[in-house]
Amino acid sequence: TARTLGEFLSAHGASGAPHAEAVVETVVALARGAVAIRDAVTLGALGTAFAGTRGGAAGAGGDIPKDLDLHADALLLDAVRSAPVALYASEEIEHPILVNRGAPLAIAADPLDGSSNIDTNVSIRTIFSVLPTVGVPDSNALQSFLQPGANQLAAGFFVYGPQLALALSVGKGTDIFV
Repeated sequence: TARTLGEFLSAHGASGAPHAEAVVETVVALARGAVAIRDAVTLGALGTAFAGTRGGAAGAGGDIPKDLDLHADALLLDAVRSAPVALYASEEIEHPILVNRGAPLAIAADPLDGSSNIDTNVSIRTIFSVLPTVGVPDSNALQSFLQPGANQLAAGFFVYGPQLALALSVGKGTDIFV
């Protein structure tokens, strides 16, 4: 039988995996952010965040960010502020942001991957990785993001389309939720 996201996260929280409860809180916060992004994307050209691109300067990923990219980044960052996340890095910002001093997790994200194709009505997504913080995040934020992928605690992506879908891995396979 299919489990809901809540049931899945509850089981993971009780699993004894490293930082399991913090990962659960963070995935819930990311899901809240994804719902806010979905709402902005759904408004399309009727929404204020859909309009244009920022002049000239390419983001950390090399693309020229659209207003919607920056709005999605702000929504995702706002959502993780309530989670046990020490550091937030995204394609839209040049340097990681210290979110909650002393929290155990770091989030790397592309808040709105594929936004350059949004005018063609192709699905777009939010991609994320949840890592444990290492070292002293206040003084060397990059260290938490330059660790082996095997250290990931969770990773996934939300797809914005006819349905909001989440593909999520917490280290043992991948589960999909709608």
